[in-house]
Amino acid sequence: MKMHVFFTDDDRDELKIFLEAMAPIMQSFKCTYATEGEQAIEMLKYLTPDLIFVDVNLPGINGLRVLEATKRSDRLRDIPFFVYSVHITDEIRKEAMELGAAGCIQKGDTIQELTDTLREALEPVLHVHV
Repeated sequence: MKMHVFFTDDDRDELKIFLEAMAPIMQSFKCTYATEGEQAIEMLKYLTPDLIFVDVNLPGINGLRVLEATKRSDRLRDIPFFVYSVHITDEIRKEAMELGAAGCIQKGDTIQELTDTLREALEPVLHVHV
């Protein structure tokens, strides 16, 4: 069965970069995409993905508020949720982890760097060597 990944970022180019970086880690997966926080929260009312990645800097409701809303849902609470951003500050990391994030992923300068970061973040969550 294909793993279902939910990804939210207001920059559509980031989806292409993310998918390219994930391809060496998971050869077969389905990705559902939202472009803003409100849309992500609405879509997650009906979807139950295996992994969630949300950019911190979204228009309207930011990624941390999406995380907060997701963790309030009994159905979604245990899904690994990753905050994903160009710049992860100590403050963002602390708040994300307090809200229940599985981790914080800083977007890399290269696809390979992002792949390595994603692999490292996903290995303990998936409990297998990815």
